[in-house]
Amino acid sequence: MEALIVNPIIVEKPWGIENKNKHRIGEEWILSLNEDKITTFANYNLNLEQIFNNTKKCTQILGKRYIKKNLFPVIIKKLYVDGQLSIQIHPTNKVARTYENSMGKSELWYILQTDNKTLVNMGIKNKIKTQKVRQLIREGIIEEYLNTLEIKKDDIINIPAGTIHSINGRAVVYEIQQNSDITYRIKDVNGRNLDLDKASKAFIYKKIKIMQKEQGNIINNRNYKLNKLKIVNSKNLKTNNTFKVITVIQGKGILNIDRDLKIYKGMTLLIPACVKQYQIKGNLEILMYN
Repeated sequence: MEALIVNPIIVEKPWGIENKNKHRIGEEWILSLNEDKITTFANYNLNLEQIFNNTKKCTQILGKRYIKKNLFPVIIKKLYVDGQLSIQIHPTNKVARTYENSMGKSELWYILQTDNKTLVNMGIKNKIKTQKVRQLIREGIIEEYLNTLEIKKDDIINIPAGTIHSINGRAVVYEIQQNSDITYRIKDVNGRNLDLDKASKAFIYKKIKIMQKEQGNIINNRNYKLNKLKIVNSKNLKTNNTFKVITVIQGKGILNIDRDLKIYKGMTLLIPACVKQYQIKGNLEILMYN
């Protein structure tokens, strides 16, 4: 079976980057089985939901471990930010179960592109008692206490559920997250509804650090695993009986399973679980979810 070529789902946002048609593109949903945003493929007639709900196809394409799962584990997106993303917080599993009948939302950002003036808010800059922070959130005056960091290309930021965060500037961000789209906004320059009470309940104090890694394992936790690979000439890879999602973030090359397929920067592919081995040739960098 060949690699499945992902059709990204484009979503406009008021804080998105304007394209040549004057549309502000804010999100590109790469892999999703979330409500109305269901991943389709350019070279396969079943969408991700149909694959996930069919025992035979699920085994073949996603792997046996996903049979009879109630929920697909992750959402993968690209964010295109030009302006101020809302100051926000995502709930932990416990808070999400209590208020939303859902799982929580931890996420990881990989900065694909940015300028030298882009800042992120990540957590609280000083250790303040949790109850005090929750009070400040409810009163809508938390902004001056936020930890502000400058970001650059290839920065990696792990954002556990319960972390206050935002972006201010221009950036393209690869985002992998739990399969939840719950956001509690604390401040929003675009006039969207705030949810200060739930945001205050969701807050957890975490010290957030920016990482960089040339290649290898970026994160491996109970929610998701992400690797970065630099390929020069060629590399042979295995699926280990579970699907892989590959996004090319730099360069171009050839993916070979039974035949050669040209791959290039910005392209995302799903490697089916039934593919035992595959080869990537060229000079390129990829992010791989598995």
